[in-house]
Amino acid sequence: WATADGVHWHRYPFRCPGPGFGLAGIAAASASHVVFLCGGNPGAGSAYRELLRSANGGRTTHLAGPAQLAAVSDAVAVPPGRTQVITIAASGGNGVLYRSANDGKSWKGVFTVIGGAFWSSLSFVSRNVGWFVVNEPATTAPGTELLRTSDAGATWRKVGF
Repeated sequence: WATADGVHWHRYPFRCPGPGFGLAGIAAASASHVVFLCGGNPGAGSAYRELLRSANGGRTTHLAGPAQLAAVSDAVAVPPGRTQVITIAASGGNGVLYRSANDGKSWKGVFTVIGGAFWSSLSFVSRNVGWFVVNEPATTAPGTELLRTSDAGATWRKVGF
């Protein structure tokens, strides 16, 4: 479901591909450019993700590329107006932020939390600036960390508060 004003809602005419896949996240670069993160659980504590893109507000979608990232939990974000840049947070053995700068065709790990992590929030507030809240496990650095990017997710830095 989506809304532009918080009052009037419409349902995306969208379904995740394949049996056992459900919607895990949505991010929008604009009103028409939307990314859908679908997840399936093959068992053994892992999950597989597929990323679909739409250039017409979700009316039609296409597979964005080889985005089958093994993960237990995840989040997805796209900077406003930068339709080809996608960031996904995936946790499993380690927590990793993955970034694609080419519409999901290839991925690069840009930040890693050894020992896994739990994500609270991943979002962009402008074309370049984004924020990420991660709760690191007690085995590495206990407590919640705030990360910031100023280059559309290419690099992330911890912010003290």
